[in-house]
Amino acid sequence: MIKISSDRLEAALFEPGEGKNSKTRFDRAGFIFQVILDGKQHFCGVEPDNLAHPGTGGAGLCGEIRQAGEGAELENSACFPKFGVGLIHKKGNEPYRFFDRYECDFFDTTFEPSTSSVTFTVRPKPYEGYALKEKKVVALRDNTLSTEIYFENTGDKPLELREYNHNFVTLADHPADEHVRLLLPTLSSQEGKRAEQGGGTMRGGVSGFGFTGIGRSPSMIGVSADEIDKSKPFAWTLMSDDSDVSITEETSFIPSDIIIWSIGTIVSPEVFHTMTVMPGCGVSYSRVWTFRN
Repeated sequence: MIKISSDRLEAALFEPGEGKNSKTRFDRAGFIFQVILDGKQHFCGVEPDNLAHPGTGGAGLCGEIRQAGEGAELENSACFPKFGVGLIHKKGNEPYRFFDRYECDFFDTTFEPSTSSVTFTVRPKPYEGYALKEKKVVALRDNTLSTEIYFENTGDKPLELREYNHNFVTLADHPADEHVRLLLPTLSSQEGKRAEQGGGTMRGGVSGFGFTGIGRSPSMIGVSADEIDKSKPFAWTLMSDDSDVSITEETSFIPSDIIIWSIGTIVSPEVFHTMTVMPGCGVSYSRVWTFRN
């Protein structure tokens, strides 16, 4: 376990290959398991095991890097690269499913920690012209946590990537009930939206999303690109009317789309960054979370 701290925050991260960070879905660089503010308020939950699909080992501020097609164009190959993870061994001609178990040749992922930050480097195993080098810096300052991400295409083919942070976040285990709101001020009105999958209790509103009660089953709602105001900086805030505890995520990019997922005490605003990275080129961006109590 890697532990870093500021004067107000503590963060615990799984090392690559440790605990929940040993599976084949989530990026093994910067798997943030827990964040604690002022020694008392914790903000990270664990993926529950009562879902329609098998658990994938998600927790806290873990993210995933997806590639267009997820190896579909390599249908005659034995493997395909799952960036941030390794070379996935395919199961015959079956399509990749994020919840399945796979054999994997993991990429070399190293880290250099300091008191308040840790730098991860993922070195690729080039395969069929595809290769991605990743550098991620996780840093704490006062009551904020930031991730600085840099991708470099070291292969011969363009990469169509979709990266997001799953955000298994919770307001100190406060249930997502009628007092909890997810504010997204740069979205058009979400009023009238209900879960597209799962049902649950999440409902759209004028300024984001709320809940009609505690969700015992999952809710999932999508937000498309044309519902996002691209002229303003993007951020979301999870808060409760009966508590001062809240969390905000700000991004240096305008999202391509958003998926909101929730069950029980967990609310997961999945903010997607879609990008094309040409051979020999790179892209960098950041996410910043602010925690309050």
